[in-house]
Amino acid sequence: MPVEINAHVQPSDPSLLAALQRAGSSLLEALGRRADEVEVSLVDDTEMQSLNERYRGKDRPTDVLSFAQLEGESIIAGPGAEPQVGGAVAQPSYDAQHLGDVVISIDTAGRQAEQGGWTLAEECTRLLLHGLLHLLGYEHEQGGEPEQRMKAEEKRLIGVLATAGIACAHDEA
Repeated sequence: MPVEINAHVQPSDPSLLAALQRAGSSLLEALGRRADEVEVSLVDDTEMQSLNERYRGKDRPTDVLSFAQLEGESIIAGPGAEPQVGGAVAQPSYDAQHLGDVVISIDTAGRQAEQGGWTLAEECTRLLLHGLLHLLGYEHEQGGEPEQRMKAEEKRLIGVLATAGIACAHDEA
């Protein structure tokens, strides 16, 4: 199964797990990575704070963390692939890979969903998309061109999800 969901805490909406499964599969397909695997874990703020402190030295919860199995610029496009304008990628055949793990705090996602005026599923889908791009090597923390490239890919993928009938939280700007 390309997207494995592990709920360390049970979401209030039981359909959330199926929604994330569908969104994750659609995102992997849109990225030309349909054969690859991603594990998504849903945790509470206490567990997220512990992970954030351990791996990033930040003693507070965060909304999403990504733990990439692979590293390097080549994973953005896939093994042997050449990125093309507009996010299209020429994908050769290759063996499936475990891309890594995306960890989402249900508590933080719930607060952000309430503040943004959208559902928990829409917020978790946004966080899954964001975390998945980090697994593929996209970055935004340094700003500049890498941040612009990540934002452009997020926007493109939100459109892909919308076309598939999958709602994803996003800023209107």
